Amino acid sequence: MKIIVDIICELLKKIKYNFEFWLKIDDGYKLLQVEELILRIFQKVSGKVMGELLKGLCNNKELESKAIELALKKRPWLKIARYENVNIKLLSGLTVKVRTLYMCVDRKKCPGRKKKKRVRGKGGSGCYPVLSMLGINHRATPGLISEISRQVILQSSMEMARKELSRRGIELDIKIIHNLSLYFGQEAIEYREKLIKNYGNKSLESGNILRGKIVVLCLDGGRVQVRTGGKRGLRGKSGRRKFKPKWKEPKLLRIYVIDSNGHKISREIDFIDGTMGDSDELMKLVYTYLTVFGIEEAEKLIVIADGAPWIWNRIKELRTQFKFPKEKVIEILDFYHGVEYLSSVMEECKNWSEGKKKRWLNRQRKRLKEGHFKKLINAIKQLCKGKRAKAIRKVIEYFQEHRERMRYSDFKKAGYPIGSGAIESAVRRVVNLRMKGPGMFWLPESAEAFLHIRAQLLSGRWDNLCKQSFSEDEHQFEDLYFQEEETNIVSLEDWKKQRKKANEINDRERAA
Repeated sequence: MKIIVDIICELLKKIKYNFEFWLKIDDGYKLLQVEELILRIFQKVSGKVMGELLKGLCNNKELESKAIELALKKRPWLKIARYENVNIKLLSGLTVKVRTLYMCVDRKKCPGRKKKKRVRGKGGSGCYPVLSMLGINHRATPGLISEISRQVILQSSMEMARKELSRRGIELDIKIIHNLSLYFGQEAIEYREKLIKNYGNKSLESGNILRGKIVVLCLDGGRVQVRTGGKRGLRGKSGRRKFKPKWKEPKLLRIYVIDSNGHKISREIDFIDGTMGDSDELMKLVYTYLTVFGIEEAEKLIVIADGAPWIWNRIKELRTQFKFPKEKVIEILDFYHGVEYLSSVMEECKNWSEGKKKRWLNRQRKRLKEGHFKKLINAIKQLCKGKRAKAIRKVIEYFQEHRERMRYSDFKKAGYPIGSGAIESAVRRVVNLRMKGPGMFWLPESAEAFLHIRAQLLSGRWDNLCKQSFSEDEHQFEDLYFQEEETNIVSLEDWKKQRKKANEINDRERAA
C-alpha cells in the first residue's frame, strides 16, 4: 500500500510542477495537447497501480491455493513445478513483471508426445493457475484483451485497430492483436456452444424477459469471402501467393419487441447474433435464445423474412418445437421482397415505355398492400403470354404459395410490421461494414468468432460477453441490461411520465 501512496504523491508533484505552465496556454491546439498529456500521465499512474495490485494478488497464498484447486479440477494431471517471472501487458500500455506459480504436466499421469512429432501431448502445456483464475491469458490482462477485441471489430481492419491502440499508448504487433482478439472470440463461441448443448439436454432454464410482449423474429443472410482448404495460387507481383476464396452466406437472426402500433420499442430487448454454419445451426441458436428470453410467456411471435424456403420450412419446426398454437405465431413475407417480384414481371414487358411500367408497378403495389390479391393475380396473369410466360408463371406460383404470409392489409390493421428492414440493417452493420470488402477474406473459425462478438457489441451486450469469457464461475445466461434495470433503464412508469412531460413541452412550443 505504501508503494501506491508514493506513486500518487509523485503524480501530485508532477501536476503541481506543470500546472503553472498550463495556465499560460492561449490556443485551442495547445489545450488539446495538454489534455492528451494529462491523460497519458494518469494512464501511466494507473498502470503502475495495476502492476502493484497484480504483484499483491500473485503473492496471496489463499488465492494461490484456490487457483491450484481450480486448475486441478479442470486438468488433474498437472503438478506444481516452480515460480517464474512473467511479463504482463496492461490496459495502460505498460508491461509489469510478476512472480507467480507455474504448474506443468505430470508425465506419470499423462504421457508425453511421441518422438519426431512436433505436437504437444494429450496433457497439453502447463499453466499459471493464479493468472488463469484472474482471466490473464497470452500474458495480457482482461481489460487489454477486451479493448483490443473491441477495436478489432469496430475498425475497418487489423491495421487500423493497431493504429488506434497505438494512439492510446498500447504498442503491439499486429499478430498479437489478431491472436488476442481471436482468443476472446473463441471463448465467447465456446460459451455459446455450452448454451446450445444445455438446450439440447433440456437443462437450460427459461427466462421471463418476453413475458406478455409482442416479439418479432427476423432471419436473413449476407455474403462473406471465406478461405478454406489452405489452397495456394500462383505468386503475384508482390511475391505473395494469391488465394482463391469462396463466397459463403453468414446467417443472422434479430429478436426485438414492438408495441401495439408495430413500432419497435427502443428500451426493450434488441438482440442480434449469427453463424457461418448452415440453416440448422442458425435454428439451434434461435431455439436457444427464444428459450433463454422466455418466448413461451410472450403474447405473440411474429416471424418476418424473405421467400427463402429454408426459413419457412424451419418455422414449421419451430411451432412444433415449442408447441405453439397456430394463432400465436404470425408469418409475414417481407413486403418489399414481394414488390421485387412485381418488378421482375414489369421488366419482362420489354415493349412497354418507362412511364407505363412505373404506372403498372404502382397500381399492383397498392393492390398488394391493400389486400386486393385476386385483382393482383389477374393483372399478372394477363401478362403471362408468349416468351415471358415461363418467367411470369413462376412469379404467380410464388405469390400463391405465400398468399397467407402476404395479407398486408390485415397485418397493418393488427399493428404488425410488414418489412424486414431490421434484419437488413443488422446484416449491413454486422457483416457488410466490417467483414465484407474488396480483397477481404476470412478463415472459417475467425469469421465465426468475429461475427458473434460484433453482433453482441451492436446488441449492447459487451459487458455480459466479458463476464462470460473471463469469469471462472459457471453461471446461466444473463443480460445485465434486463437484470439490473435500475442501473440501465428507467422503470416503465417513469418512462411513461417522461414521455408525457416531453409531449406537453412539445405542445407548448407548437402553440407558442
